[in-house]
Amino acid sequence: MYDGSRLPLTENIDNTKKIIELAHYNNVSVEGELGYLNNEDGSGHISQSYTNIDDAIKYTQSTQVDALAIAIGNAHGLYKSKPNLNFKQLIKLNHVTPCPLVLHGSSGISNNDLIKAITLGIRKFNINTEISTTAVQATREFLASNPFDINPNLRFENVLKNARLEMTNKIIEYMKIFANKENIS
Repeated sequence: MYDGSRLPLTENIDNTKKIIELAHYNNVSVEGELGYLNNEDGSGHISQSYTNIDDAIKYTQSTQVDALAIAIGNAHGLYKSKPNLNFKQLIKLNHVTPCPLVLHGSSGISNNDLIKAITLGIRKFNINTEISTTAVQATREFLASNPFDINPNLRFENVLKNARLEMTNKIIEYMKIFANKENIS
């Protein structure tokens, strides 16, 4: 994954090409990023800096990137307001780009919107924030019910055991959603 999305397009393209040359030489695929995935614009709303259609065409043709992460109303991290994906922009981007599309910042997006995004061309999604916050919450709950002063032999691996289990369950939940996407209304 190379994120040059905050750079001018020509610099992003040049850097991506260099990375692709190295990566492809070693049989590694490269995911690039266009558009700004920001959930802070000062007002608590998601920035509306969508991936530009012409930039996507130029970027994918110039770089031959293997996958393209796009911005259509999604953002990295926790959302301060409800995300509103621009599906019309996704349709256009899917039509003009030759590589698989990626949706970063998928945590907090409704299951129905994730399914719709997949049906319109998204082939990879990132839910790290969802998985991470699940782990933090599970750890907090475990420590609250197993305080050190009551159990001084509490070991680190026991603390993380429940967090790992809850993270696994969250991943399975997402996998089931996408495996049975026809059941989502």
